[in-house]
Amino acid sequence: MKSNKVTIGLIGVIHPNMPGNDQDVFQKVSQSLDKVKDQMDFEYVVWPELLGIEEEAEKASRFIDDKGVDFTFIFSASLGVDRVLLPLARMKSAIGLWSAQEPKKAEFCN
Repeated sequence: MKSNKVTIGLIGVIHPNMPGNDQDVFQKVSQSLDKVKDQMDFEYVVWPELLGIEEEAEKASRFIDDKGVDFTFIFSASLGVDRVLLPLARMKSAIGLWSAQEPKKAEFCN
């Protein structure tokens, strides 16, 4: 039975060939939401894998729908592939796009 709290979801999308440490950025975002969920009185659901291909996004979309999520953040730690976004756009939950600033070349070429 679903609680009366709003349920917030988080899904991370990436471009598989982009440099940088997307997993660490995603984990920090996920941990931040987890820390404030009780303080702000919402349920929190996260798809733990970063999505880089359409088939993975279809699984994540079904997961979010099955959990009855009300609002889902689609977090892009790096340029998300457009085909990955299509199944997510079909989710029953409302969505919000959230992205991080792209690293400068010097930050990942050392």
